[in-house]
Amino acid sequence: MRFADNQTVAIYREDGEPVTYQRLTELEKRFYKRISSHRSLLFVLADNSIESLVAYLSSIKNHIVVAMLPNEIPQIDLFNLIEKYRPEYLWSSADRRVDDYEILWQNKEYKLFRSINRRTWKLSDELALLLPTSGTTGSCKFVRISYRNLAANTRDIVKYLQIRSSHRTITTLPMNYSFGLSIINTYLFAGASIVINNKMVIQPDFWENMEKFKVTSVSGVPYTYDMIRKVNPFEKYELSYWEVMTQAGGGMQKETWQYFSRIVKNRNMRFYVMYGQTEATARMAYLDPNLFELKQGSIGQAIPHGKLSLHDNNGQKIFMPYTKGEIVYMGENVSLGYANSGEDLKKPDENHGILNTGDVGYFDEDDIFYLLGRKGRYAKIYGLRIDLEYVQKTISEFSEREVYCVSDNKKIYCVYEEELNKGVLHNMIKEIGVLKTDFIWIQTNLDLFRKKNGKICYTTMLKYCEGDINAGNNQGMSGNSG
Repeated sequence: MRFADNQTVAIYREDGEPVTYQRLTELEKRFYKRISSHRSLLFVLADNSIESLVAYLSSIKNHIVVAMLPNEIPQIDLFNLIEKYRPEYLWSSADRRVDDYEILWQNKEYKLFRSINRRTWKLSDELALLLPTSGTTGSCKFVRISYRNLAANTRDIVKYLQIRSSHRTITTLPMNYSFGLSIINTYLFAGASIVINNKMVIQPDFWENMEKFKVTSVSGVPYTYDMIRKVNPFEKYELSYWEVMTQAGGGMQKETWQYFSRIVKNRNMRFYVMYGQTEATARMAYLDPNLFELKQGSIGQAIPHGKLSLHDNNGQKIFMPYTKGEIVYMGENVSLGYANSGEDLKKPDENHGILNTGDVGYFDEDDIFYLLGRKGRYAKIYGLRIDLEYVQKTISEFSEREVYCVSDNKKIYCVYEEELNKGVLHNMIKEIGVLKTDFIWIQTNLDLFRKKNGKICYTTMLKYCEGDINAGNNQGMSGNSG
């Protein structure tokens, strides 16, 4: 349901052309006319464009199950997914060759393919959307999201962010990423406007568009805000319409948090730190912006109609503040479960509104939650079990630098970009029970390991570290240096 007047602008194309809600509805209907009326599966190879957006919205509105994938997905990964799921339709802007598919329709550089040898899967009536989990774009694993999940999460996000029809956001995240897609869902649900953008926040064009289109809200992952801090656009641009910032996708660096604490206070803005997973459609918790300075590093409390709790290794609920445990979430936005092939698309709801997040954290005396890291990211060195998330978080906070830790169960590789005082860090490491000789320090460009959603790919990082050390390219950055 949309609450906007038909002539209200829904989308500003990248070239600045406005698309009203009425025109958007017409484009959705035109797209659907190209697809048969029976319920089917569509792969959208998405980019931040009106064409990808229309394909998604048309599918949701007309009960076509849609899988959102990155447009730049490698051909071999796409082939594997097609083999497993056999979608009846595929929508892409790329000049791809897809075996056993014919071009049904072409709109400028976008093509709608249809399978020649179609296979019909039984599709659950609840199933609306398939999204790859974080880090599994190249695998065949999807999160199964229902119409109810989408409606519930969209409603709750609009409520706590207080999104109104007068608001305007700009795309900074991929549409196939659950956070990026939730921004689209919420702003259109509220009858607000979205500026289609493919510029990075380090580019002047991005900030010129912020001013040109009078953008009121920006969303991003920690890396986005690290880059904004480095650019410091508030010195160069007026940005008088910018009211709100939202962040999810991991924890921000201490100095980035402190920088924005000053900004929001001086400019009377709101900064929402949020916590979510694809398995919960998008978001599970948010920090009240009034607590942004006071509760640094927190993810806040559960979204409206949701519930967060903490459980120990035996599954028992934890009631004592500052006790470490696994975060468990309950809510209508918890997905149906996973799919690994087309056969799984008929499965019913397997989660029943409960999600064991796999994230470890604690809550304070005010029932405000904090993340410590992922459950299961451990190394075992000389028989000693080492929590990599804890080591990584401790080093990053102590050094006030972005540092990531991976391990091959022989050494811990600490990967960083900005200069560190490793002599001081070695003394700190002793206090957390790890020998400095167990560490290898590698200074490199962290962008080598960033996925498009800004998160770090630890698998790629470990391969890089092992290759770097084997080649003798660590230039003395071993555990004994410093």
